Amino acid sequence: MKRIQIILSSLCIIALSTQSYASTDINQFCFKNNKVEGKEMVESNLVTLQGLDQEETVKLKGIGGYILNGVYMGRDESKVKNGDEVRLVHESIDEDGAKVSTMLMVGDSYGVFTTVTDHGGLPSDRYKIEGPSCNK
Repeated sequence: MKRIQIILSSLCIIALSTQSYASTDINQFCFKNNKVEGKEMVESNLVTLQGLDQEETVKLKGIGGYILNGVYMGRDESKVKNGDEVRLVHESIDEDGAKVSTMLMVGDSYGVFTTVTDHGGLPSDRYKIEGPSCNK
């Protein structure tokens, strides 16, 4: 398994919070999930790739695209190396409780960025998203 260590930045262009999440497991990286109020383009927090032994291919699953080193790449596969910066981006759905997810895969590791729509009256159990999405 390729080892990836991600350093997270708290800078979010459209995100609703400035909290940062750091992974202590070098096999994981985290995208902070967001609650949105309607249909909008939403960007994840910035992650900086570290700990790669070689260039790896970036792949996406789900709705959305990604930004690599400040350039919107859409859904195209590309190669990444240590120090590259990645954000996920997708459009939320204008329906209470609607969840949209984008998964970024780098080698054998992945992270999922999820948004849920809440127009202001949704019960918390309908839009609960458990912390940042950290996956192996």
